[in-house]
Amino acid sequence: MIHKQFFSCLCAELALIKLMELFNHSSVAITKRYLELRKEEILETYDCLTF
Repeated sequence: MIHKQFFSCLCAELALIKLMELFNHSSVAITKRYLELRKEEILETYDCLTF
């Protein structure tokens, strides 16, 4: 279970980094603020996905 949570968190952070670069934001914090996402919401979304 911990491995899945770590993987989900890592995937969420990588997705945010990619979005940050796509939007040309200077930091992930700005991207999170722009998208109005919280870490919990991101992890909940990944929990719904099937790999």
